[in-house]
Amino acid sequence: MFALLAGANAPTPLYDLYFTEWHLSALELAAIFATYPLTLVGALWAVGRLSDRFGRRPVIVASLCAAALGSLLFAVANGPALLFAGRVAQALGVALLSGSASAALVELEPHGSTRRASVTATVMLTLGSGTAPLITGLLVEYAPEPTVLAFALHVSVVVPLIFMAWRIPETAPPEARDSWRPRRPSVPPNIRLPFAIASLAGGSKRLIDRALALSDSGEHRLACHLAELAVRAGDTPELQDSVADVHRSASRSRMLCQ
Repeated sequence: MFALLAGANAPTPLYDLYFTEWHLSALELAAIFATYPLTLVGALWAVGRLSDRFGRRPVIVASLCAAALGSLLFAVANGPALLFAGRVAQALGVALLSGSASAALVELEPHGSTRRASVTATVMLTLGSGTAPLITGLLVEYAPEPTVLAFALHVSVVVPLIFMAWRIPETAPPEARDSWRPRRPSVPPNIRLPFAIASLAGGSKRLIDRALALSDSGEHRLACHLAELAVRAGDTPELQDSVADVHRSASRSRMLCQ
């Protein structure tokens, strides 16, 4: 999990280099960036339960192969086309791993603790997402050919993992495997309200961050409107504090939020 999320997040510090060296337009850069999450959403729906049909081990191996392919495409890229292909491969790898590795962690946990397995998965995902951009940033600053070296390092880590993953005990018994049928995304009824609140609060936080940025740049009226919209979406003490910051900034410029 760490390795795949690291590979998926490694390109982040490099986009500015691609933008400058290849004279990409802002739209092209945004499209490359958006390819990963859009592909990931669709792939999670399509292949998220693949390991229930074919077993955990082959799907984990396939996810690692997709991750290695994604990094290879980035390493040899000489234009945006291969970057698009690389992002698709990375997203497919993460989608394949998400269901298979999570299930394998639970099934391989010695005491059958789903809590410990989920904590382990969360920590690995977080570390992978945060560490890779830091390492790539250091390569951009201090190493030659960072657009190649960053992904060569990732491939050198993932390829041994492919052989190691093939030695993982298969934990999905053949008699328990069901047919591979993508399911319509849904939220269990008992957690729909907390899920909705968390989703709205996340959206509200992004709105507040944008409002603060606008306020700092002098766009106080628009900042006030965004702050009001954020509170309507999800009202929490933290959001109220941020809204107060927007109002104070507007007041200093002799503009009141109406």
